Amino acid sequence: MKIYLAAEIRGIDGELASPAKIEHNLRLACQHAQVLREYFPEIEWIVPHENDIVNMLHKMHLVDSQSIIDAELELIRTVYDGVVVVGVYHKGTGVAQEIVACNESDKFLCILENTDEPERLFLARKIAEWIGETDEDNASIE
Repeated sequence: MKIYLAAEIRGIDGELASPAKIEHNLRLACQHAQVLREYFPEIEWIVPHENDIVNMLHKMHLVDSQSIIDAELELIRTVYDGVVVVGVYHKGTGVAQEIVACNESDKFLCILENTDEPERLFLARKIAEWIGETDEDNASIE
């Protein structure tokens, strides 16, 4: 299962977000990814926040935020099995667009406040339900 980890980088501030806020949110998303990988090693976690090349291209103004988001949305629609959102998100942000793309593609979606134990248990239940629904759907088609 390939799951895309979504977490706000610029948030509600959009292009006006400070470099310090962006760096903080990138580090936080990577910390959440590390926890999820430890507790869910069977999942291939796709973590855009870890992509130093894309981050540097953006920082150098060689690629804009919406172009990055558009590429991520296409991958969510066509390649990944679902999206896990960690943390708050705001209407109109990249994360909100990622949620819409996931829903429109009928993919797995789970929204977590953080990656502490209760949230990990919630995620595990949601994954189990999703896998069960998917298996039943496939069995009834054959």
